[in-house]
Amino acid sequence: FSKDLKNAYLIGKAYFKKKRFTANERRFQYEMVQLGTNGITTRSFNEPGKLPEALKPIFNGEKLICVGFYADRKNNHYNGLSYFRIDPGNLDILSQKYSPFSKQFMADKFGREDDAEVKNLVFKNLTVNEDGSILFNAEEYFVTSGMQSNTSGGRIKVERFHYNDIVSAKLDADGNMIWIRNINKAEVTQGDGAYYSYSSFVKDGDTYFFISTSAEHPQLLPGNRLFFKQGYSRSRNVFAIRLDKKGEVGYEKIIDDKEARLPVMVAIPLIDSREHRLLFYAKRGSKKQLLKVHWQDNLNGSESKQALR
Repeated sequence: FSKDLKNAYLIGKAYFKKKRFTANERRFQYEMVQLGTNGITTRSFNEPGKLPEALKPIFNGEKLICVGFYADRKNNHYNGLSYFRIDPGNLDILSQKYSPFSKQFMADKFGREDDAEVKNLVFKNLTVNEDGSILFNAEEYFVTSGMQSNTSGGRIKVERFHYNDIVSAKLDADGNMIWIRNINKAEVTQGDGAYYSYSSFVKDGDTYFFISTSAEHPQLLPGNRLFFKQGYSRSRNVFAIRLDKKGEVGYEKIIDDKEARLPVMVAIPLIDSREHRLLFYAKRGSKKQLLKVHWQDNLNGSESKQALR
């Protein structure tokens, strides 16, 4: 919404009405729709050779921008980040930038694996810092199906929901990519995704991710890569992963089985941004628990350090 609430901006997929498509044709295009006092205006994103994916609109001060991914061809794989600055009055594209995935990101995600491809990314959050820089994160999410035996001896089809790697990126105020990082994790469930996936919170330009895992510590992979193992419904360990302003990764275990008696719904916290607090809900059956996470200053000599509690 515009600040004066006179215009609303929506973005989504517009599907073509053609009955037949060739293998290299796309059946939809991303479009922005402006609804306001002067009627409806539409803008499509369809530059040849660049296919926008998962675009998200946001106001950066007075700037209306869209941030997402892009693909070089129609194959459900992503090649990098896309950025569009839009005129909020007539929806003209004022500038656009495409930033391919960095070597650091590909090394984070795949190590030394060659010809690896990025796909199945779903946007989670988008934040604008005070200096105009943009932080956003996404998750590798997909669904698989298989057969499973039931109690009567038959077989039924079940769906499994995969919540895998976290992708986080930072752009400057003009849409240039500063860094993009990948955090390795693997989670799968047939039940409530609230106990899986992750939540995020931005404080002082640093991004914090909260995940639940069965391990006491993450596994260390070649190339100083961290891997957070599958979390289970009875797991009580909650980790905070921090990406600082420069994209450096750190982590801390903030909740263990001595503090949380029940599995924590890490994906849906209540966030109090002004007081820098998060409230997590834990539940198993009729038993319930609330867990509060907040930032606290620790004085060490003349230095002031912030810690999660």
